[in-house]
Amino acid sequence: MKVHFYLDRRKGKAERLPIFMHFWYKRKLLRIFTGEHCDPLNWDSKSERIIDERPDAVLINRLLQSMEDEVLTIVRQARIGRRDIDTDLIRANLTFIKGAERDLFSVYDEFIIKGSMEKKWGAGMVRRFNILRMHLKIINKQHRVSFYNIDDHFYNRFIEYHYQQGFQKSYAARNLELFRLFMNWATFQGYNLNMAYKNFVSPKSEPVSFNQNYLTADELIRLYELKTDDTILMSVKDMFCFGCLTGLRYADLVRLGEENIKDGRLIYKREKPEMNLEIPLVNRAIEILNRYNPGTNGRIFPDHSIQRFNYSLKLLGKFAGLDTPVYKKNDRDDGKQKQTCPKWKLLSSKFARLTFLRLGVEKGIGLEMMSEMTGNLPGTIKKYYHVEREKKIREMQKLNILSE
Repeated sequence: MKVHFYLDRRKGKAERLPIFMHFWYKRKLLRIFTGEHCDPLNWDSKSERIIDERPDAVLINRLLQSMEDEVLTIVRQARIGRRDIDTDLIRANLTFIKGAERDLFSVYDEFIIKGSMEKKWGAGMVRRFNILRMHLKIINKQHRVSFYNIDDHFYNRFIEYHYQQGFQKSYAARNLELFRLFMNWATFQGYNLNMAYKNFVSPKSEPVSFNQNYLTADELIRLYELKTDDTILMSVKDMFCFGCLTGLRYADLVRLGEENIKDGRLIYKREKPEMNLEIPLVNRAIEILNRYNPGTNGRIFPDHSIQRFNYSLKLLGKFAGLDTPVYKKNDRDDGKQKQTCPKWKLLSSKFARLTFLRLGVEKGIGLEMMSEMTGNLPGTIKKYYHVEREKKIREMQKLNILSE
C-alpha cells in the first residue's frame, strides 16, 4: 500500500498549486486536498514532499506524513478486525478532513460575490446561482448539505427533489451543472476535499410519447366537473382546464387580465416569442372566466408557484380518477425498460397545451388554424396530425371517381 502526494497542475496557474493526496484501494481512488499549497520549484516529485530549502518545509512535510500514516492505520486496523473497508469508509474516518471543513453555504456566498466582481457575471447568472442556493437550502432542511457528504446519496436526493417539485429533467441537469461549477471552484480554492461530485452524471431528458402527455375529451370533462371545497385546488383546476381549451401556457395564464377578454375572444400578446394571439372562447372557457374577478394586480387567475401548481394538479387528477395506465421511462434505469403508472402521476402544466392540440386535431381543426391560435409554426405541430391508417384508406377512396 502506498499513499502518494502530488501538485495539482492547472492551466494558467504556475504557483501555489494545491497539494493532493492519492490512495488506491480495491480499485477505487481516494483523492483528497491536503489544505496545503506549494510552488513547482519547491516540490520534489520523487520524495513527494517539499524541498528542505523552503522555510516551512519541515512542518508541512510532517503534516503530510501524518496524513499518510492515518490512512494506512485505518486500513490496517480494519484488516486486523477482519472488517470490510473501502475508500468511502476511509474518508469517513479521516480526522484531518472533518476538522478542516468549512460551511458549504458560506463558501457558496463567497463564490457568488467573487464571481460577480472578478468574472463580471450578469444579473441573470447571479440569479441562477441564487435560485440554486434556495433549492440547496430546502434540501438541507431534510438532509444536511456539506462538503463532506456530497456523495451518491446527495446526488439521488438532489435529482429526486427536482422530480418531486415537478421540474423537468433538463432543469435538474442545468442545476447540477451549476452545482458542479461551484464545487470545482471550491475545490480549487481548497475548501472542498471531496471529489465524489466529479462522478455525477446529468439526467438525460426523455420525451414522453404522444399517447401519454395529454387528456382525452372524457378525461378533461371528468376533471372539469370535479367538485372541491379547496380554493387553491379549484383555481388550479380552472386554470388547467382553461389552458386545455385555449392552448395558453402557464406563464400566459397568470398574466391574463380583464383587458385580454373582448367580445367572447381572448386577445393576448405573448412576450416569448413575441406574437399576437386571438382565440375565440368556447362556452366552458367563458364559464371559467365568469367565476373570477380581476384581483388587485389586475390579473384574472392567482399566480401559484409552478411547483404548487403541478403538485395540486396531480392531486386533482387522482381525485378525478385519471387512472389510465400509461408507460413512463424509469428515471433510474438505462432507458430500455418502461414502467406503468396511472396518468395522474404524470400531470403537469404542459399537459394543457398538448391536450388543446390533440383535441383540436381529433375535432378536425385544420393545421393552419391551429397554428394561428397557438402561435406555433405549422412545421412544429405537424407531428400531431398523424392520420390513422383506416381514415387514410377511407379518404383515398374519394379519388376512385377519377378511375371511372
